[in-house]
Amino acid sequence: MLYRGTPPLSSLLFPRTVSRLAAVQATFQKLLRPDMSIADIIQDFVLYRFTPEGYALFNGEYFSIDQDFFTFITLGANGSWGTVENTIEKALPSGWSMNQMETTTRAIFRCSGFEIHNCPSTPKGVILNEYIVAAHCFLLDKGHGLINAVLEKTFDTFRTPAQGPSTQDSTQDSSIEPVDAPSAP
Repeated sequence: MLYRGTPPLSSLLFPRTVSRLAAVQATFQKLLRPDMSIADIIQDFVLYRFTPEGYALFNGEYFSIDQDFFTFITLGANGSWGTVENTIEKALPSGWSMNQMETTTRAIFRCSGFEIHNCPSTPKGVILNEYIVAAHCFLLDKGHGLINAVLEKTFDTFRTPAQGPSTQDSTQDSSIEPVDAPSAP
C-alpha cells in the first residue's frame, strides 16, 4: 500500500508500472532489513501481497502486475547495485552522497539505475516517466525533481544520445531483457 500519495492518472497504471512500484517497495524493504535475503522478500510479495485480483496500491484498489518483471527488476536492483552506484553518485548534486539519501530515494535509484544500465531497449522516456511516478507516489512534494535530474545525468553516462546502449553495454546479451512499450501520455 502506498502511503504518500497517488500518481497522476492512477487508473492508467500498466502492469509494468505496478511491477516497478512493487520493486521499489521490495528494494526499500531490503534496505531497511539487510538481514533478509532478497529472495525471501520477493517470496513475501508473491505469496502475501499479490493476489489474483492484482496488487493493492491505492485505498484497496487492485492493479494488474507483471510478477516476472517485478522479480527481474527487484533481483537486478539488489544484485548489481555496485555496478551503477558510482554513476548515480556522480549524478547527485555536488557534495551529496547516496548515504545521505532517504531510504525511499535510494530504492528508486537502485531500481531505475539497474533498468537504465541493463535494459537498453527500454526507451529513456519510459524509464524516466515510470520512476517519476514512483517518486510522486513515495516521496514528498519535491523528491521527483531530484530523481528526474539524477536519472537524466545517469542516462547520459550509460547511453548514447540516441538512447541506445553505450559502448560498454553493447556487448551485453539483451535477449533475456524484458522489452517495454512507452507509457500512456
